[in-house]
Amino acid sequence: MKATKTIHVDAKPEQVLSFLRDSTATPRGMTMEFVHESPDVVGSSYEWTFKMLGIPRKGVTVFTDYIPGERMEFRNFGAMEGTSTVTVEPDNGGSKVTHEMDSRIAVPLISRFLDPVMQKVWEKNIEWAKHEIEKQEKVDAAERQGPLREFVEHARGVNPADQRSHRAARDGLDLVVVLEEPANDTDVGAATAAAGAKDK
Repeated sequence: MKATKTIHVDAKPEQVLSFLRDSTATPRGMTMEFVHESPDVVGSSYEWTFKMLGIPRKGVTVFTDYIPGERMEFRNFGAMEGTSTVTVEPDNGGSKVTHEMDSRIAVPLISRFLDPVMQKVWEKNIEWAKHEIEKQEKVDAAERQGPLREFVEHARGVNPADQRSHRAARDGLDLVVVLEEPANDTDVGAATAAAGAKDK
């Protein structure tokens, strides 16, 4: 089976490739386990198992090329043989991800007849990965914004007459809240928050 599919993913290129090479991130019905993990990714390998037509299939994948934030390439051996490449580039705040597959199920005589089934599973797994990556990005974004939102909301409740500024540190952030003087009796004042480098 030789196929190419390009999609948009709402996550940075580094996040996309990090997820795709995570052996614990697998769709239902498939398992992967690292056999060898190289510091620079190239040369890393893992064993995998999946079922096709109710029959377990096993094999090994070896990373043959890896450029952080740009692309990765790997070769499959065993029940599925061939190569796969994933290329990623920035795209409207997210990533344009191109998947290329040139592989075949290693079943003598009938392997070419299994290509339509294999392509359907391959495309389904690509959509599954997109969903999981974007879901994780939403969680990460909420965690990044949490401390700042908390202190801004807190600052709005500080009485300007009590103090001109309020400084607090949380989760490695140094937040300085500066309060404006009220313009009149009905104006309770405005609050602004600035994040600065924490003093060493």
